[in-house]
Order: sequence, then structure tokens, then C-alpha cells
Amino acid sequence: MPLKWIPTPGSSAIVGFGYNNAKRILGIKFRHGATYFYFGVPKRIFEAMQAAPSKGRFVTERIKGTYSYDEK
Repeated sequence: MPLKWIPTPGSSAIVGFGYNNAKRILGIKFRHGATYFYFGVPKRIFEAMQAAPSKGRFVTERIKGTYSYDEK
């Protein structure tokens, strides 16, 4: 699944994230080494994550526990 990764050098938790609009998949690479792919994520959530001042807090509050995922 091709994602254009957006680096997040200012985040203490996340290396980068990307989105596949056609499949509505949000990918998140965490600093601890894991990459998660969240399914059924609307584009507006991806856009909100781009604008969020804290990517880690955004993931905790808006992504985790809301969307199904697969860890790679």
C-alpha cells in the first residue's frame, strides 16, 4: 500500500505518518520501531492530524481505540 510518508521530527513518539486516500488507510511509524496501519480512516482525520500540534496526543485521543489496525 503506497503511502507518502510525512516526517515528524518534532514528535517524541512518532517518526512519520502517511495516508492512502483510495483505501482510507493511515500509516504511523512510531519511534519505538513499530508501524501501525489504521483502516477506514476518513481523509478529514488525516488532515486534522497534519494540523495537530502534538501528533502523539492526536493519535492517543483520536486514532487509538477508534479504528481497527494492523501492526507491521
